[in-house]
Amino acid sequence: MFLQRPVRGVLLSVALCIVLLAARSSALAFTGNEWRSMSQPERLMYVAGVMDAWFNVAAVTKVIKQSDPTHHPGIVERILAQITDCTQERMTYQQSHAIVEKYMNQNPESWHQDMASITWAAMSKACSAR
Repeated sequence: MFLQRPVRGVLLSVALCIVLLAARSSALAFTGNEWRSMSQPERLMYVAGVMDAWFNVAAVTKVIKQSDPTHHPGIVERILAQITDCTQERMTYQQSHAIVEKYMNQNPESWHQDMASITWAAMSKACSAR
């Protein structure tokens, strides 16, 4: 009887972890196909959310640099700066969304890929063309 409670607790913990991991993996697998099934306002809000996340990384990087002048940005910070420098002050969310929509329409071979990566590819292409 003494061992049954801990074993039951371990089994419940393992079951909970499996459920949480299964839910997490489906959340990570947001593809272009899934994005295409969303309404237009939902698509726009998705792109706005991705852009906001990138802008937040850029803002945090600036704060870190101000507080530590010896800080050297990592590869992620440098890559994101290419997009945020291009878009942050001049581009609306509607324009960013239109760029992603255009990219999706012209690249159906990428619809199965991660939507954040597709958004990156679309914005990177638009910013390098300027």
